[in-house]
Amino acid sequence: MASLRSAVIHEEASARVAAPIDAVWAQISTLERVLAHVSEASDVVLEADGRVRFRARLRWGPFGYALAGVGVITEMRAPAELRCELRMPAAGATVVDRFELTEVSGSETSLRVVVDAQLGQLARRISGVAVDAVEVHARRLAANAAGRAERHWQAEQRLRNRKAEP
Repeated sequence: MASLRSAVIHEEASARVAAPIDAVWAQISTLERVLAHVSEASDVVLEADGRVRFRARLRWGPFGYALAGVGVITEMRAPAELRCELRMPAAGATVVDRFELTEVSGSETSLRVVVDAQLGQLARRISGVAVDAVEVHARRLAANAAGRAERHWQAEQRLRNRKAEP
């Protein structure tokens, strides 16, 4: 459940992933890959300085905004933790996404997504749904990264098995 404290909305989501930690890490190891799990993000462009520019189409019921954003990885400890910051200056919004991976077994990983969103002017515009929007963002990140990691891992296993057949 999301909470609102001092204008920062905090949300956590987790998933158990039927794939090794390296397969899950591959789904979140770059900012471009993280943004691939965010359905609202488009026009993702990697800049020479390592930052990523993107467009965010934010919609909640009758509310909708298109915002330019810039993202940067602020912390990385492969394959255990990634922290990225997404800023949308026109709305005064900053979203920090943190991914934590823990190996459960050789073929299973625990994924925890922690989101801290300071929505600035955007929070006033969407005050009735801001907490829900951040909660949905965290859950989608966890579910999308977990699902893609599992599908990619299963596909790799099928290919290996086919190659091993006589």
